[in-house]
Amino acid sequence: MTSIPFTEGFQPAQAIWPPILKKCKTINYVNAPLTPRYSRDIGRSFELGARTYYVFGDTFCNDAGLVSNTYQLVKDLKQPTDAIYLSSDKSGLVDPLIPLTEEEKKLEDEKNARIALWCFGGVVEVTCGIGYMWYQKHRFDNKSDAGVLEGVGVARISADELSGKLTANRFDGLMFSPAEPLMGSFSAMAEDGWAYVWGQMAEKIYLGRAPVPQCHIRESYWYWNGSEYVKDLKQAVPVMQDMQQGQIFRSDLFGNMFPWVFVGVTRWADNNVMIGVSSTIEGPWDIKPVAKTEGIVKDDAYKYCVYPHLWGSNESKGKLLVTWCDAWPGGVIAANLKLQINPAVHSAVQDAERISRQSLVKFVERVVKGQGGLKSSVHSPGFEHRSLVLRVRWLLSRGFQTDPITERVQHQLTKSRFRDS
Repeated sequence: MTSIPFTEGFQPAQAIWPPILKKCKTINYVNAPLTPRYSRDIGRSFELGARTYYVFGDTFCNDAGLVSNTYQLVKDLKQPTDAIYLSSDKSGLVDPLIPLTEEEKKLEDEKNARIALWCFGGVVEVTCGIGYMWYQKHRFDNKSDAGVLEGVGVARISADELSGKLTANRFDGLMFSPAEPLMGSFSAMAEDGWAYVWGQMAEKIYLGRAPVPQCHIRESYWYWNGSEYVKDLKQAVPVMQDMQQGQIFRSDLFGNMFPWVFVGVTRWADNNVMIGVSSTIEGPWDIKPVAKTEGIVKDDAYKYCVYPHLWGSNESKGKLLVTWCDAWPGGVIAANLKLQINPAVHSAVQDAERISRQSLVKFVERVVKGQGGLKSSVHSPGFEHRSLVLRVRWLLSRGFQTDPITERVQHQLTKSRFRDS
């Protein structure tokens, strides 16, 4: 079981299960200040190289054109709608996260076709600033038709240390065909050295895993057959069904009885935010409707692509940041959910947060005194520096007042070329 980050030896708070919604507050569209605002969907987030990003699907760059996948950097973790594009041309056409090959570009030009690469599953980080992303490839032979799913591919994503700009390199070919579960394109995460990937086939969702450094190699995968992991994908059994999009993650939200949590949406377009729990990563899952999604432009239109964002949440207090997509011509909407917390453990969590703050300040003090700031980390970034960045971010995200030590570290971070911008 994982406790609240960077603390040890206490029982985290538990939201009541089945969940009871106390409040659902819509914030705004992600990147609402953008003028003119681009219409896009998906809106899943991921962390890479101590920075946080949103990835989007079809992005309509107004008169400049359409891009099938784009990304934005989250500027301020306390402001989840404050995100920026890092690369675009003069016309406003945003650069894709995962680009097309020259052959695909030629096909589009010569055949009036369209190739779409959509990323629903997230990123598994292999080492600081480098990870893998699974994407669905769709081909539209005529730009007005429904399109054909060609399968799932994998791309290596790397983050530039200075700017945070992402670069994607696609591995040759596609890893999973349309006749198989689309592994990795529903949800993906790392756990104990394994990349766990979930994939859909029709209404059912299957689970597989591969060693993290080898999750771009088809032969490295094992699949859950209901009792163990086996090499034959044909022996895999469903672990979930009737969910369209969402994310599976480890969490203390519902305590040590249910360390695995799912947040997403059904394939029925019923506008419900669904939350599920399981005692194991393989399931079985108990999934409940918790909240109704709301629109901004068209409140009565269907919503889809519901995702949680743990970097903007406070699980110990039952607070979840989620996003969903409004129907055309909407976009990605951010909202805060507040769940009922079990009052019996609330005071224990408050004590734990005080302990965790003291522990973090001691850690910061040791790094500052032992390394003379972060100068050595600037030239040889590694776990120590990244751990410090994440710990300071975690402290500040929970509203703690800064003291001279943490202020000094923040000053060093802004000076360093690894500043957390």
